[in-house]
Amino acid sequence: MAEANFPVSPDTAVADLMECLVIGYAYDAAEERFVFVSDFPLRPRGGDRTFLALVLAQVSSFKRIRGLRQRTQGADTCYGADEQTPPMVVQSVKLTDVPPRRGIQLWFGPAFGGIELEFASIEAGLRETRAEQRSGTFVYRDIATGEPLDFF
Repeated sequence: MAEANFPVSPDTAVADLMECLVIGYAYDAAEERFVFVSDFPLRPRGGDRTFLALVLAQVSSFKRIRGLRQRTQGADTCYGADEQTPPMVVQSVKLTDVPPRRGIQLWFGPAFGGIELEFASIEAGLRETRAEQRSGTFVYRDIATGEPLDFF
């Protein structure tokens, strides 16, 4: 997902995250890196669906804010939408600036809870796709290359 086919301002992307379906996130403490992937409302090239990747670097103070649903309690440093994991959307985004660092809190609702962390830099990119349904499952292909998407 890191190879975006349409660049977007990170601040603009974060501002447009409300009610976006969360595809997944992964925090790597050793790499001090956090990757967040969601669907996204903009379709700059007229594709069927657009996905956003945020890559935050020099991450510290990662915290999982627990929700009420027992099934999601194990999703600490990573989450991925699948048949066993309930879907969730971004319900609130809070950014803080304490130069030279920034902070973000993503809230996914009372059932799941949320996450918060501090970071030094952020990159954002969009992947616009064409969708095809196969045996009841959607396969998303990059609009420019035709390759299937690998979100992480």
